[in-house]
Order: sequence, then C-alpha cells, then structure tokens
Amino acid sequence: MESLENVETRQIVGMIGAVVLFLGVFAPVERMDELGTVSFVGAWVLPGTFVLLLAAATLGLALWGKTRWLWLTGGLCVPVIPAAYLMRRAEVAKFGADLPIEWGWLVMAAGVLVILAAAGLHEWEERS
Repeated sequence: MESLENVETRQIVGMIGAVVLFLGVFAPVERMDELGTVSFVGAWVLPGTFVLLLAAATLGLALWGKTRWLWLTGGLCVPVIPAAYLMRRAEVAKFGADLPIEWGWLVMAAGVLVILAAAGLHEWEERS
C-alpha cells in the first residue's frame, strides 16, 4: 500500500469521475416500449464511443497525475452529451412520439462534473 501514499486527492477524484462517466454511458438513457431501456452507447454509437474514449483518457490522465488535462477531457464531454440529448429530443419530436428519459443522463452529468472538479482541484492546489 506504499504506492497509494503518493496518490493525491485530485487524482482519486479524477478516477472516480472517469468511472462514473464510464458507468453512465452504459446506464439507461431512454425507455422504449418495445425494446425496454437503451443506453447512451446503444442509442448513439459514435458519440457514445467518443465519451467512452474520453472516460478512458481521463482515467489514464488521473492515474499518471496529469490532472490539468482533465479540463480537456471533461470539457469535451460538456457539449457532446447535451448535444446528443437535444438531437434525440428533436428527432423524437418530429414523429410526435414521447420517449421518457432515464437516469443515465444524470450519471453521465455527475461524472463530467466530478472530472471538472478534479481539474479544478489541480488549479486550486497549484495556487495554494
């Protein structure tokens, strides 16, 4: 356990954010009557894969202590996730259907916020 002594709080927060974001990508984001629930990566393969890659990059950066770069990985998730949500809502509205949203959106949002908090901790600790 000696190696854990060198791990900083911001690294742990970044790793937690990466894991939460990773789990959120596979959590249900909408419910379809015939199919049940659909995950983010199941509904949108390209944005879902991109967010998975960002979660993996975040985990790697946090493990190696490069938490300043979490501004980039978290910041790239900020427009991708809401854009996918809004495009899906517009797509569904064209057909006059109503797909209830699920809790996966909240998990992904929480993951992104935790990643950005880890990046903010880096800046805060650097200035202290």
